[in-house]
Amino acid sequence: MQTILHDWVYSVAFAGGLCAVCMYLCPAGRVKYVLQMASACVMVLAMFSPFLKLRPDDYASILAAYREESIAVMSDSVSGAERLNRLVIEQEYAEYILDKAQTHGLTLASVSVRATWDSGGYWVPHEAVYVTGEAIPEAFVQEITEELGIPKERQSVRETNE
Repeated sequence: MQTILHDWVYSVAFAGGLCAVCMYLCPAGRVKYVLQMASACVMVLAMFSPFLKLRPDDYASILAAYREESIAVMSDSVSGAERLNRLVIEQEYAEYILDKAQTHGLTLASVSVRATWDSGGYWVPHEAVYVTGEAIPEAFVQEITEELGIPKERQSVRETNE
C-alpha cells in the first residue's frame, strides 16, 4: 500500500511539474487555452492513475486488509474500555468500604477490591483486602457481606508495619 501511495504522489508531482513548465513556455493566446485543457486532462489522469493500475483482485485484498485491521483496532479498544471500567468500579467499591469503615470508627490504611464479570453483564465485587493495624469487628465484615455480597471467606486483613 505504501508503494502505491508513493508512486501516486510521485506521478502527481511529476505531472504537475511538467504541466507547469509547459504553461510557462507556451505563449499567450489560443494555444495556451488548449494547453490548459490538455494539462487538466493530464492532471486528472495522474490523480486517477492508481485506480487504473489496480486489478479487481487488488481491491478485494486491500479491503480485506483494512477490514482485518479495523477489527483488531476495535477489539483492542473494547478490551481497553472493559479494563478501564473494571478499574474504576474496583476503585469505587474500595472508596465505599473506606467510608463504611469510618462510620464504624475504623482506620484502614488501604482497601483493595477485585471485581469479576457477572453473568448479568456487569462487574461485581469478588474479594476485598483490608490493610490495617487494628482488628476488624465482625459487624463491619457482616455489613460488607450483606451490602456488597463479598462473603467473609473472601475478605482478608493484612497487618500494617506500624
